[in-house]
Amino acid sequence: MAFFNWDALKALAIATIVLVVGLFVLVWQYNRLAEERLSKLETQIQEQQEAIEEQKAENVLTSFLVFRVAGDEGPLRSFLTERAAQQLAEGKILAEGVAGYEILGKQDVGEDTFRFQVNLKLEGPPFTQVEIIFVEKLLDHYYVDSVELAG
Repeated sequence: MAFFNWDALKALAIATIVLVVGLFVLVWQYNRLAEERLSKLETQIQEQQEAIEEQKAENVLTSFLVFRVAGDEGPLRSFLTERAAQQLAEGKILAEGVAGYEILGKQDVGEDTFRFQVNLKLEGPPFTQVEIIFVEKLLDHYYVDSVELAG
């Protein structure tokens, strides 16, 4: 009589090998699924951050335009970079005579810079004017960087 039953030992060895192979397959599938989910989550977070930044830039633009409509040049300056302040001083940015506005479009043009197309409704002739307004992020805040006439 043998101390070991070799048939039972073979069955146990085969079962252990199948268990280990199954475990490796499950770990591989889990890691593959985790990578896919992680990359999807990272993409969603990136898209949400971009949407937040775009909304911040649009909020600054809206505030800038509201002060233009109000004709209040004092608070208007707090939304301007040096370049835009120079344009305001040279009269290239209308601070008075704006009756309303409509944002026609927006475009992300690079690192923390947005380009907005705005239709201004003026109090006098020509009654409308389309401007291209660049909003740029400087030190965690957005500012109007330049205003150009379209066309």
